[in-house]
Amino acid sequence: MKSIKTGTFILLLSIPALLPGSTPYSGSPPFSFSIPEAPMLDQFIVVSPLYNSTLRYVWRSETKIYGYGHQGNKMWEAAITNPATASDDDRGTKHGVADIDGDGNLEVVALNASNQLKIYDALTGTLKNTIDVEMNPSYPNQLCTYVVLANFEGKGTRNALVQTRHDPWDDGSYTRYVNRSLIAIDLEDGSVIWRVEQDADLDNPSDPKNTSAGYYEGYWQQHHGGPVVADIDGDGKDEVVGGSLIDDDGTVVPYGTNEKDYNFKWLDSNTGSVDHLDGIAVGDFRPDLKGLEVVVCQEDHIPSGIEGGTYTDWWHTVMLHYCDSDQTYNRLFRWQPLELWTAESNYPKWREPQNVAVGNFDNSYSKAEIWNRSRMGYLTEHWPRFEDVAVTGQYPWVFGGSNDATLLADYASGDVLPSDFNTPRGNAEGIDIIWTMDWNGDNIDDLGARARHGGSNIGVFNAMDGSALWHTAGTGDVESALFLYVADVGGDSREEMIVCDAIDGGSSYEIRVFWNTDPYTDTQPNKWDDPLYHRLKQAWNYYSPGSYMRRDPVTVNLNVFLEGAYDKNTGLMTTFLSDGGFIPLTSPYAEDPRIAPSIPDNTVDWILLELRFSASGHTVQYRSAFLRSDGQIIDEKGNAAINFFVEKQNDYYIIVKHRNHLAVMSRLQQIFGSGAVTYSFTTGSAQYHNHTEEAPAAKELKTGLWGLFAGDGNASGIISIADRNEALNDRDAVGYRVCDYNLSGIVTIADVNIALLNRDRYSKVPGET
Repeated sequence: MKSIKTGTFILLLSIPALLPGSTPYSGSPPFSFSIPEAPMLDQFIVVSPLYNSTLRYVWRSETKIYGYGHQGNKMWEAAITNPATASDDDRGTKHGVADIDGDGNLEVVALNASNQLKIYDALTGTLKNTIDVEMNPSYPNQLCTYVVLANFEGKGTRNALVQTRHDPWDDGSYTRYVNRSLIAIDLEDGSVIWRVEQDADLDNPSDPKNTSAGYYEGYWQQHHGGPVVADIDGDGKDEVVGGSLIDDDGTVVPYGTNEKDYNFKWLDSNTGSVDHLDGIAVGDFRPDLKGLEVVVCQEDHIPSGIEGGTYTDWWHTVMLHYCDSDQTYNRLFRWQPLELWTAESNYPKWREPQNVAVGNFDNSYSKAEIWNRSRMGYLTEHWPRFEDVAVTGQYPWVFGGSNDATLLADYASGDVLPSDFNTPRGNAEGIDIIWTMDWNGDNIDDLGARARHGGSNIGVFNAMDGSALWHTAGTGDVESALFLYVADVGGDSREEMIVCDAIDGGSSYEIRVFWNTDPYTDTQPNKWDDPLYHRLKQAWNYYSPGSYMRRDPVTVNLNVFLEGAYDKNTGLMTTFLSDGGFIPLTSPYAEDPRIAPSIPDNTVDWILLELRFSASGHTVQYRSAFLRSDGQIIDEKGNAAINFFVEKQNDYYIIVKHRNHLAVMSRLQQIFGSGAVTYSFTTGSAQYHNHTEEAPAAKELKTGLWGLFAGDGNASGIISIADRNEALNDRDAVGYRVCDYNLSGIVTIADVNIALLNRDRYSKVPGET
């Protein structure tokens, strides 16, 4: 039986409410709306504008979860306990939003304080299900604290990844770093797919994997937040990324031969010191390499004299890459700020690379640039030993993403920030919550950030020199930003700044959205079409907000004809459905029910595209599109090139589906390496997978012109008597009907005859019957 209800990635839609110039994000910013209480510890996410035209923001307090609409209207709230408390410094994602059952509707999945996943209808807040997370009795004192939604099985975003922490939380002890297991869960039945333990058993010193031996072989993730998932190898399934790499099946990917500093001595309870990751970034930072790269900031606590450690061993930034040839997790480079040391007291101003942002900050370099900043370099009560060091503020630095990691820029934030941006210490504390962002809609990325600790202002900054492109200092538009979030909610491919502002010392709260008011013509691919963008926008925290760097999609140019709509007299397909106003703005395919702003001219109907690695393998990506009367497949804006954000060094089969025609597949895998693919399903039988004269995959409509068989009204993949009977039963019905096989807008005897004529034809696409 053909499944038309399975999706591979978070659903991708496009809606009229987010066209350029639409309300509420037009005119003069900010757009503000009141909320009853503040989101807690970064637990705020934007729901993709490509999903639907209503739900936009989902966030949590200590006792509730809220859903708010695009216009700032509260849609629902639900009581739920929180696995973190306001006193914990336990930041990161504790809920997610996706279509977890493939029906085209969204659900919210949230952790509570009792190791349970609560599943809500995303539009109403109605509780649909509760899943008890199966804990491992061999690892006591664990609490499920983080959750992200993922696709580990190639069936769509049907999985949850839960990360545990040690319970009780001890903010002042290295025990806060341990007991971090990963549990992958099938959200359809609640079963555990796989689990990865951290192998840090504090209570068993005889265990060779014990922390007293300084050994680590399981899961190593950022200290201050939850897991990050992304399709690192481009196979259409997610991996878990960080200091270690966990494959989609739960296998811990081994390190390359020179990476033993990454799986030994990461934690040494003899000295009470901990190596941990403060920041993480994921993206296509090296387009010359296959797959995505991971950049981590590691804080090495190896005191001088311990195992030969010196200050030069302490802090570094690393780029890691999955090597497909030997299936190992390899270090491309390890960069330490040695060039930036100061003479005073042998302490570097640029010590610990606590935050990272990666992007195309300068077009003169071929690879991505990596921006770091240290929390050191200013005087506070926490760091009195720096009182004898001449400091002028926080010190960022930028280096190149190539293997030699050349230092490109460095500066003091206190010298370049607007004079009244971060006033408590005269800009000495610099910035925090640092996002890579697309403010201008050009090919240059910038930094979106908040005034550190004080939170009195937000701004957009040039990463290479720290200069401000836009900021709120002196405007009074932000009183106290509790957090900063960056995403495209305005619909023109540029990104907006979103803050929660505490008014009058927290007597009330508002969500405020700021946008670039400069005139702009949108020519960029929609970021929300990239599955990676979805993943990063739902897995952020104070230290690792997100370093999405726009990557170029593969453009696919396709032609196909539908038998039912083909007119031999004109050589075109009819447009009766669009002429009659019957085609819905929302795609009928649950795999990708995107919403079009309007129906393009000369549209025949919606179609669904699918990419696969192998003919019978899982889906890598789906994409709804329109079919034009001349056979050209176009996107919802009428463009003749369909964007797919997939790995360019892979080859894919292309599948075309229609709601009442038999699906077809390209005869061979198509090479995506050039970034553009052209393929026609109209020119001959040799274009179709598994086509034979006895059992054809498609129908010759006239000499030399081929198209899809019509008559599969029940989407079974086989045209049978049932399809004929359904057309008979629906006869004379008008509108967008599945049994309207000739797409005329009315079911007639002609549709009955089409099903009879094509009886026993079946789809030659593996898995469709």
